[in-house]
Amino acid sequence: MTDSPKPDVSQPQNVDEIRLLDSFHRISRSMLVSMDRDVILDTMCREIVHAGILRSLMVALVDEKKREVRVVKGYVRTLSDQIRDRSDDFSELVYGLDDENITAEVARTGTMQVIDGWDPRLDSKFDRQDEPNPPKVAYFIPVSHGPKVYAVLATGSSPEERSATLRRIDAMAPLLDHFVIALNHIRQYEKAQSFSTQLARSHHDLGHEMEERKRAEQELKLFYHLNLDMMCIAGFDGYFRHLNPSWSKTLGFTDEELKARPFIEFVHP
Repeated sequence: MTDSPKPDVSQPQNVDEIRLLDSFHRISRSMLVSMDRDVILDTMCREIVHAGILRSLMVALVDEKKREVRVVKGYVRTLSDQIRDRSDDFSELVYGLDDENITAEVARTGTMQVIDGWDPRLDSKFDRQDEPNPPKVAYFIPVSHGPKVYAVLATGSSPEERSATLRRIDAMAPLLDHFVIALNHIRQYEKAQSFSTQLARSHHDLGHEMEERKRAEQELKLFYHLNLDMMCIAGFDGYFRHLNPSWSKTLGFTDEELKARPFIEFVHP
């Protein structure tokens, strides 16, 4: 009796897994070749929804400096199986990190939340207790590295799809690790770009300031040297520092002679 061949566990076992890996490959590639935040976010959302990994996906980015969570992207698969970009519908959604809203809570705590049915922490603009909608499950997933939360992803499903959706979310863990790295790289790149812009602006301002100073010095020099009055700058030690030509013309001494003696000697008693 011969042993039956063992399955190759390193290879995808079904069509869903193949589709999942193919989608992850395209998303990861976009993260490697682009430093454009919108390109990466659009690609990730569109590919995840298109591949059927999730039926919808919302992305909210965390800004710790402003203490807020801003929804920036939203994609959904319609009943006619079309992928719809709903990012404009979410463009006004901003939550304070200390808000009771579920997106802010996940951003604050870094803990994934799964909500069955209606919950007061959901945004009333989209989820209302009095609306006769079919039951659904909402998922809010932190995208984090260590204690730092970079973003919150949100999706939904029917109660029947709960287990399958949770499995798909677990399978997305390696992709989300890449996503964190990409977001961090983009932030560092944006900081470098901002610093470069500020440096260029400072260089321009400094050049302009130097030109203005040079022009002012030239005007002062002309005023100082062309003035017929005797003008000077003297130090506290009693000696001249600078003299305009009128001194030599009036007194008959050279600049060197005038600066070599205390100015009090040239004052008439």
